[in-house]
Amino acid sequence: MRIGLEGIAPSDDVVVPPALTEARLRYGPRVSPVDVRHYIYGTLHAPDWRERFAEEAETSALRFPWVPPADYSAFRDAGAELMFIHADYDNAPARQEPVLEVEEGAEIRIGKKGMRWRRVKTGEGVWEDDLSCLEIGEGLRLTGIPIEAHDYRVAGYSPVQWAAKNLIPDPEAGEDPLRDPRWADNPTELVCHLRRLIYVGCRTAEIIGGLPPSLTG
Repeated sequence: MRIGLEGIAPSDDVVVPPALTEARLRYGPRVSPVDVRHYIYGTLHAPDWRERFAEEAETSALRFPWVPPADYSAFRDAGAELMFIHADYDNAPARQEPVLEVEEGAEIRIGKKGMRWRRVKTGEGVWEDDLSCLEIGEGLRLTGIPIEAHDYRVAGYSPVQWAAKNLIPDPEAGEDPLRDPRWADNPTELVCHLRRLIYVGCRTAEIIGGLPPSLTG
C-alpha cells in the first residue's frame, strides 16, 4: 500500500482510512489509528525496506508492507519508540559514554567556525573524519562517541552529525547557538544536547537492528 507523508502525521486521529481498515482485517479489530501510525513508522525503518525502496523514500508517496500477524507487534512497538525519541529528542536520555575533554582555560562553547570532526590519516594516506571525536570548540571535545551513533542517518547525516553541521555561530547576523533557549542559561546543556543526539542515534540503530524482515513476499 502507498501512503502520503500526511498519513503518519503527529496528530492521533490522522491515519489514512484504507490503512486502518486493512490493518484491522489483518491484525484484529482492536487496532487503533495510533497503532497504525506507529506500525507504519516502524516498517518504514526496517533495513530491508530501506534498502529496497531507498529511491521512493525521497518522494512523498511511500510504499509500506503488511507483515505477517506474528510480526505486527514488533513493528508497532518499534515505531512507537522511534517516533517518540525522534520527535522529542530534546528530552531523550543523555548518553554518558562519550568523554568530555576540556583543556585548561577552555570554555564550553562552539568554535567560531562551528564544530569539527577530528581528522585522521588512514593507512592509505587519505585524510578522513574520525566520527568518534567531535571538536566542539577550542580545547573542548567529545571523545569515544560510539560508531553505532552514526548507523542511522537522514539525508546522509546521523543526528549528532546534523548538529555538528548546523550549529554554527553567525556573527554577522548576531546569532549564537548558545542563545538557544534550550541551553541559554547553562552552556553545559549544549554538551547534554549532543549526548542526547548520540543516544537517539544509538538507540535507533539498536531498535532497527532488532526488527524482523518486513518484506516477506
